[in-house]
Amino acid sequence: MSTLDRVQRLLARLYDIDDDLDVRSFVRSDDEVREAADPEGQRREVLLVRDGPDGAEVTLYLDRDALDRSAEGDFDAWCLVLEGVSHLVYVAHRAAREVPVRQLELELQADVDKYATSLLAGFGAGLIRERSELLRRRLFDEVSFIDDAESEVGQRYRTANREAARYAASLERRFLSDEREGSRGVREMVRELRRFYRADLEQKLRWTGPT
Repeated sequence: MSTLDRVQRLLARLYDIDDDLDVRSFVRSDDEVREAADPEGQRREVLLVRDGPDGAEVTLYLDRDALDRSAEGDFDAWCLVLEGVSHLVYVAHRAAREVPVRQLELELQADVDKYATSLLAGFGAGLIRERSELLRRRLFDEVSFIDDAESEVGQRYRTANREAARYAASLERRFLSDEREGSRGVREMVRELRRFYRADLEQKLRWTGPT
């Protein structure tokens, strides 16, 4: 199973959504798409949405090296692929319900997806609470940003990171006090994550605040 297929199935199982979208048909890694997605050559994952004659045309650019390294178990590459697939699946899920998506919503959901799917897929050593603490550090503390903090894009990525970090810490505190993998707390956490996934941006931001 390719990393793309595995990530899509993890998201579909976690959020109880359809997995019949052919993610691979939207993914390209060639130079032509790279130049269109990121002329400055700084980004390794970009979701392109453009108006076409029959409606929106969607392309997910993913760096070829990242795809290869994700298949070898590289965590950073895994997260990059997961972020791209998260964007694509979320846009498709919203479009099927004719619900608009804002860019901050995409980034916030992707950051939550990286934490939740990596945690439940078993990344990291130790019990689930220990893995949660490790993932929160790696995903939200040990992070750098391409875009300047004063730019609109830079602010959006930093806001998404901050709000996702708060939410992940809240999930850990409320649901992972019992470190067993199949504990009642984990099951309750999954039920909440499914509600979060279906919430709009304003609801998500209220959810990520201090509790």
